[in-house]
Amino acid sequence: MKDSMRAPEVLTVTKANFPALLMDRGRVMKQSLGLTESGPMDEYAFLWANKLLGNGLNSACVELSFGAFSVSALQPCQVAITGANFNACLNGQSLANWETVCLSEGDELSFDGPKMQGVRGYLAIKGGFDCAKPFQSACTVTREKLDGFKHCKALQVGDKLRAQSSKRHAVNISVYPELVRHYDNTATIHCRFIPSYQWSLFSSQDQALFINQTYLISRQSDRMGVRLEGATLKPYNEGIISEAIALGAIQVPPNGQPIILMRDRQTIGGYPKLGVVLSTDIEKIGQAMPGQKIQFHLSDIKTAYQERVQRELFFGE
Repeated sequence: MKDSMRAPEVLTVTKANFPALLMDRGRVMKQSLGLTESGPMDEYAFLWANKLLGNGLNSACVELSFGAFSVSALQPCQVAITGANFNACLNGQSLANWETVCLSEGDELSFDGPKMQGVRGYLAIKGGFDCAKPFQSACTVTREKLDGFKHCKALQVGDKLRAQSSKRHAVNISVYPELVRHYDNTATIHCRFIPSYQWSLFSSQDQALFINQTYLISRQSDRMGVRLEGATLKPYNEGIISEAIALGAIQVPPNGQPIILMRDRQTIGGYPKLGVVLSTDIEKIGQAMPGQKIQFHLSDIKTAYQERVQRELFFGE
């Protein structure tokens, strides 16, 4: 498509100190090709960013992680900001989080980075970002050389982002206070999980140890997997026949330290798994800082199913 026929350029990146990634809900049903599903680390915040603007729920957003990021408006547009509090400012004036904001041409929207209140924020634009969708998704996965910007990297200074619509709401709106997520990187995270096929490969002592102890999140964690540090677990069998990896799978490698497989996880693996974190709890881990404490609680498939249905109905288009 010729540039003259493409959606207009609306934002240009002026600062990107840490990875800022184009992200939609994921590269669904492509694992059979060896491609990770990917998707937002905090699904709840991602979905609210699009819902505030009336976008389709799979519209691409920018996922901010850990550090500073800034954009300049090339023409009037409307954006939404959700997730961790990145101290957003419009032309130097502080903005509230979990709400929309209108930008005029030349406006500078900046994010300083989170301050112990989560680690990932989301920037959506009215109509959604217009970008490439290799294998039907705009998700950026650098190791697979796939992204929505065709340079296979996180967003770079000078990149110009296009929007599929130049329309704006007449007024800005925000999420109801009781529905806003508040992150506290000094608090212990509590996550529910469903026991997996390999739960019985662990002794009753190790099962109890996993549930009763508090782990620390390792610095060796990323969008692929969150490594935990705590008492060592040892399954009866250290390896299994490789099988598909679900989002939130808690696998135990030979060193006995569990790893929670996250959005950019590998498609198959051969380590025993204790279970799978509920999909509606994964975002708690996605917003966690290295060194933060985490504890696990037994749940069941019925609870996981009900919560997933409730979320899809709430955000349903």
